[in-house]
Amino acid sequence: MNAPRMVKCIAGLVSIREAEVEKLTASLARQESVRARFHRNLHAMQTLFDAAGGAPAQAVPPTLLHNQAGYRLAMLDMMQAHRTALRAHEEHMQVERQLLAATAARCEMWRRELRKRERRLDAARERGEQRSQDELAAQAWIRSRA
Repeated sequence: MNAPRMVKCIAGLVSIREAEVEKLTASLARQESVRARFHRNLHAMQTLFDAAGGAPAQAVPPTLLHNQAGYRLAMLDMMQAHRTALRAHEEHMQVERQLLAATAARCEMWRRELRKRERRLDAARERGEQRSQDELAAQAWIRSRA
């Protein structure tokens, strides 16, 4: 494969890798917003749990106390389920971050290779142009002497 075609192929590969990096970055941003929502929900649940646990100022019927205890227990279960889901989500985010880092490193490697090959191609073109200029100058010199 000749050098210009190779540079074109590598440039295409770099653009594909950059698109992968952008896609992973966008995915990670969406996951970060989900993580923030998990934290907000957990905070709201904790607030509700704390509000439901206050000591009554006056005598309260036992059924209401039982209902309140059931509510608090349900809130505890729901908060635990949310914490478990949050941990799983954060683990998935960590894997995604590692994938993003690896993909970005591969992309950067191909960018460096592309720049190196472009420099080589430019140098070869410049050498060819210089050679042509030298030949023209030599011909002009020979003609001027004749």
